[in-house]
Amino acid sequence: MRRTCLTLALVLTLGVSSGAQVPSPTVGPSVDIPAISFEHLTLAATASGIAATTRNPSGSPAAQFCSGLVETADIRIRVDGTAPTASVGSLAQAGATVELAGADTLRRFSAIRTSGTSAGLALTCYASRPSVWHGSLVVVAPPQGLSTTGTGSQVHGTAPTIASPVITGSVSGDATVTGRWSVRESFDQGYFIMQDDATPKSVTDNEINVVFGSPIGIITYHEEVTKTASSFVVADGVLDIKGDNDADNEGVEIRFGSWNTTTEGVIVAGTSGACISASLTNTDISGTDQFFIGWVQNEAFNATNTYTAYSDWSVVGYNATDGSIVSLSEVAGGGTLTDDSTVNGADGDVRLFRSCISAAGVPSAYYSDNGGTTYNTITIVNGVTAHTAGDQMVPFLTFLSAGTDGASPIVNWVQIEALP
Repeated sequence: MRRTCLTLALVLTLGVSSGAQVPSPTVGPSVDIPAISFEHLTLAATASGIAATTRNPSGSPAAQFCSGLVETADIRIRVDGTAPTASVGSLAQAGATVELAGADTLRRFSAIRTSGTSAGLALTCYASRPSVWHGSLVVVAPPQGLSTTGTGSQVHGTAPTIASPVITGSVSGDATVTGRWSVRESFDQGYFIMQDDATPKSVTDNEINVVFGSPIGIITYHEEVTKTASSFVVADGVLDIKGDNDADNEGVEIRFGSWNTTTEGVIVAGTSGACISASLTNTDISGTDQFFIGWVQNEAFNATNTYTAYSDWSVVGYNATDGSIVSLSEVAGGGTLTDDSTVNGADGDVRLFRSCISAAGVPSAYYSDNGGTTYNTITIVNGVTAHTAGDQMVPFLTFLSAGTDGASPIVNWVQIEALP
């Protein structure tokens, strides 16, 4: 009996040798580790560390691990006892997760903002570190596209918005875009064209053809004078509207983004506003009777391509064979009102024209110098009357040739843009 007790005592004595260090227990991910302290650091132009009361909270063991999310702005961090600067230290971007392990690391931790905007770092601390650890400092980059507006739980709560964007390529997912819309037709793609009764495309006088495939939407055009060549020919990235180019008063009227109906328009006068802009090339000013872009009340095409026969309209462009650049408008049969830019175009000019209607229905007109990209305003003093409220207005282009020498008009692009 005595020999058995001695053997047991020897085994117990050998279990722990004199002076041995017992490893600190590590806690696996399946164990609930309660937090022992919390501190929300505001990181400004001077480096800051973790408060002693956070690292050694009263009534709890010393903290061994802290983690938190960087809020609002980027920061830099050091854990070697030296204060970081705005340009020196480990970078942690807004939205990144910072993890700190070890009592010495927490004591030596220091952080500072990288810009003029102060940042936040909400640290939650624990008495034990994770069972798997890769160093005293770990920075986990924020997820791509993360919104970091706000503090605390709000960091993930606010989705980004885009103001006045220019978007190329494809967009997937949910997005909210603020700002005014703008659509440009550059005539660099294929189209499907037929008559408005679904029969094949026609070049006969007064025929109405419909163009499908434009980013602007449906395009309709009305042929003026029977011809052998269409007034809507797309080639080499431009729209050629000259037709046969051999008869007086050959022409075309083109409406963008609308069908030939009085009940629908691109904008409603007195309610919404928009602009139509275009780049126009005219090789022969003396062969031009009219070459305008602008807005017209959405009613049936005029049989003789006479824009003055419509009820409400406003245009800008070349008026007559001298190439005079003017703004013209009429409201409900009130007579044509003309405002001259005092500038005349020349053969081969490439100019930008722009015709707008404000949300209140008031027209305005602009043109560029030859080859220029800046719009000059035509001062309108004779045609400031607003279009009739409630009229459905559509953007359009109208052309008629003068004589038989041919104007050879080219449309380089057309753009429609909403106004606030």
